[in-house]
Amino acid sequence: MKIPRLLLILPLACFTFLPEAKAQLHGGVSAVDITPKVWPVRLVGSFTPHKVDSAHDPLYARAMVISSDKVDVAICVVDNCLIDRKLLDQAKEIVWKKTGIPVKKQLISTTHTHSAPPGRLYDDLSKEELAYQEQLVEGIAEAIINASKAKEPVEVGFGKTELPDEVNNRRWFLNEGMMPVNPFGDPNDQVKMNPSRSPGVLKKVAGPVDPEFAVLMLRDGKKRPLGVLANYALHYVGNVPGRQVSADYFGEFARLMPVRLPNESEKFMAMMSNGTSGDINNIRFTNPRPRREPFEQIRIVASKAADAAYFAMRDIENFSGDDTKLDMRERKIKLDRRKPTDEQVERARAILKMSEDEQKKLPRLATNYAERTLKFIEKPEQYEVKIQT
Repeated sequence: MKIPRLLLILPLACFTFLPEAKAQLHGGVSAVDITPKVWPVRLVGSFTPHKVDSAHDPLYARAMVISSDKVDVAICVVDNCLIDRKLLDQAKEIVWKKTGIPVKKQLISTTHTHSAPPGRLYDDLSKEELAYQEQLVEGIAEAIINASKAKEPVEVGFGKTELPDEVNNRRWFLNEGMMPVNPFGDPNDQVKMNPSRSPGVLKKVAGPVDPEFAVLMLRDGKKRPLGVLANYALHYVGNVPGRQVSADYFGEFARLMPVRLPNESEKFMAMMSNGTSGDINNIRFTNPRPRREPFEQIRIVASKAADAAYFAMRDIENFSGDDTKLDMRERKIKLDRRKPTDEQVERARAILKMSEDEQKKLPRLATNYAERTLKFIEKPEQYEVKIQT
């Protein structure tokens, strides 16, 4: 059986099944609506967050629980941008107490939609945002608990295809004289993220993309699709109408999948995790596409992703049900933080002392970078990261 890469971010993980003695797999899926119940909340994902009071489409926590030989593992994908580990640990603790699934056997990631309320523990959270974070923790836990309760005999299969049309590297080498001064005031960058698409600017792309579209599929005892976890290395798409809460193309993909699979179980649920997409977005820097109305491009990308998932699932040749061993492992590693230079810190302090008129003459985002530079020097020298497999 060929096992494709299946990478999730926040945190990074891969999912592997190993042949062993007979042990019937059981699996269950669940989705819980986590759209804010109280408003307004700020939308994260931009340098200048703004408050909103409505949702264009619902946010969900979607979960899949799989069990084999007394081992239970849970995967949950959440429609949010970034969630602090403290909140995830609270959800995992609730799950452990209600289901017995160990904290180390639970993997939770976010889709990284840029149109969701804050999952980070900011210092200035409003009472509405604090209420949302309570709802977020409860919703994540509920999704995993419900998936655990819904377990039934299943088979699991892996599939993959490629969807290269919608992934573009956003970092470019520019022609001589085209590199703008960066927000730190340095004109000597080697590459530019999201550069101008004007004629004569772009020289060559600075790196590759990952076009793989991978799926992990559960099917029930009647051979019907019960759940699918897809993975695609594409950042959010954006352009949500009216600055509203939205799950972006991840949510639209989940909505479309039952249409692609008319013979699915009545319990069927689809979810998509965000792959290794740090330098990848949906902007065409050469041969730009026509203008789209709000949400149109999200629908287009989601539709192509649903098609890719359908073909990847259709072509799965081998399913495992009673001959697999299932496990999840985790460990913690420490990474050194990159620190701003003394010159950058000095410049940041000088910028924040300037008048508003003086700041307007600086490179774009200079003030935002200055604020973040001073916050960054207060952070510890190392950062602890969980790796889950």
